[in-house]
Amino acid sequence: MANAPHQQGERGPALGCFREAETMQAEHQPQYPQIYSLPGYRYCDLLLAGPERTAWRALWERKALPETKTVESDLNGRLAGIEPEAAVAVCLRYFDAL
Repeated sequence: MANAPHQQGERGPALGCFREAETMQAEHQPQYPQIYSLPGYRYCDLLLAGPERTAWRALWERKALPETKTVESDLNGRLAGIEPEAAVAVCLRYFDAL
């Protein structure tokens, strides 16, 4: 259910659905508190959509990426406040750990 709003460009409702799914996951399987597999991939896709859009826009406009641009998403706090380039590495490590 969370991926449909994301694909329609409705970031707020999608984030809410993914966070609710992750809460349910943590209650159902406390040893695996993050959503994983395809839903986890889709959640990561949503979290990285903003930084990716910024990077493509900068490339298209041939501008340097702003150094102060931060990731607004949280992935349970793992991506909060880090640079977009680092967010990709965090997401990859996140899925390698599953």
